[in-house]
Amino acid sequence: MLAVAGLERLGLKDRITKVFEVDEILPAPGQGILACQGRADEDYFYLAHVNDDESKSCALAERSFSRALNAGCNVPVGAYAKITGGTLTLKGLYIDEASGKFYRGVSSGNLYNAEAIGQKLAEKLFF
Repeated sequence: MLAVAGLERLGLKDRITKVFEVDEILPAPGQGILACQGRADEDYFYLAHVNDDESKSCALAERSFSRALNAGCNVPVGAYAKITGGTLTLKGLYIDEASGKFYRGVSSGNLYNAEAIGQKLAEKLFF
């Protein structure tokens, strides 16, 4: 399985046989979000024009969901946030490896409450 974007960049789009929808395979939290990291004492004013508030809200919701489940890179968790109008909708998945049980759910709210939406979904699924 390879990313569509990578195959397109390589000029191999004609080799794509299946593109999975989010409902088929939920990506890892933060998948596809680009971030810049730097020293705390630097001024990064020049990055303001490339910052996207909606992408940031999606990333915050997905990471909040993952953090609330104490999930790291080795825990089977999926999350995908999407914004329509001013509403952020977060789909989440947690798999209990010991029992093999899947926990899926959806939580929505104002995009400016992204972290609360992620926390709410984690509580709904796991607690």
